[in-house]
Amino acid sequence: MQSLLRGAQIVFKHKIRDARFIYTRTLYTRDELGVVHFEKLRADAFKQFKNLESAIEYKEGIISNFDNYQLDQQRDNLKHYILLIDGKKDELNTLKRFLIKYTDNFNNNTHRVKPFVFGTQIMRLFYFLNLPDEAVTLFRDPDVKECFHQMETYKVLLSLLYENKRYEEVIDLYKQIKLRLDAFELKPSQTVDCLLFASCYLQNTPEHYEYTRKVWQSIKDLKPLRRTQFLLAGLAIKQDDPNFALSLNVFSFYVTSRFIRFIAFTKLGQFEKAFNILNQSIVSCSRGTDTQKPCIGKEMVEDLRRSIEKSGTEEQLNKFNRIYDDLKSFDLLSDETLDEHLCASFPPMLPKNQFKKMQRNIIKDN
Repeated sequence: MQSLLRGAQIVFKHKIRDARFIYTRTLYTRDELGVVHFEKLRADAFKQFKNLESAIEYKEGIISNFDNYQLDQQRDNLKHYILLIDGKKDELNTLKRFLIKYTDNFNNNTHRVKPFVFGTQIMRLFYFLNLPDEAVTLFRDPDVKECFHQMETYKVLLSLLYENKRYEEVIDLYKQIKLRLDAFELKPSQTVDCLLFASCYLQNTPEHYEYTRKVWQSIKDLKPLRRTQFLLAGLAIKQDDPNFALSLNVFSFYVTSRFIRFIAFTKLGQFEKAFNILNQSIVSCSRGTDTQKPCIGKEMVEDLRRSIEKSGTEEQLNKFNRIYDDLKSFDLLSDETLDEHLCASFPPMLPKNQFKKMQRNIIKDN
């Protein structure tokens, strides 16, 4: 009863978000993961009740009568139950029992009943409540494994682990997901691949670098996300393999590509090429062709200064100082690091005409 009461209070007191969820890093926003819509559905579900007592009675009614429902009633009541629970152990045990019962009945039923994808909605519940342990436990449970075979389910689950900095678990589950998909001759989605590469990038060991390069060979012809490619290039930079990073950077007009090429040229001692990238930012800013200032990380630029002081010429150092003064005058130095840039949330997609205009402007500057 106390568990039910707390669950209802979340919405009736307008505490839609669980205050325990402290956000750290995120690749995909709550909106893109469907969590914002889930929150709305959850709030709407509680609004149907006059008070806490009626919400609790309805929930208890689902629990006591579930086995007696017809298949379509089980489906609809299970959808409602997911929206009303707050993640306590007894509720999750009940949820598992419902899933097993519904799945068995659905597989054995000869009548046509419209199916519902419960796996993704359940993972959104765990994401909303920030319950990574419970999410992994249920996902790995062999009794309900077939409920969690959607790409979107994988994306929400791995995002939950990623945001809780559980990068090794992301990698381990990715391998499990890949084994499941191999049985059907399928591949993980682009978005799931990106979560793997982001986790390996943040772990930053030779073993993680070797693994990502191996995975890259199997997905590079499947149109992976640009972010995935940039993360591998960034990891190559961190593992002192700038030549491989440069071989991956074919999208020269993207900000991330500019960062990676700049750092790689600095590491390789190709100072004139690094200067060219800085000068392109200055020219672009002076023309006003970018919708946003083409800033570059101050620490990256300082690394170039130190490299020139160590192995460059006096002429190159003087040239750097002139460029540095221009960068300051146009306010093009930022505090952003490569880590922050690569691990930032995906921005909303631009309309196609605006995206093409941005490409034309940047290519013209180059």
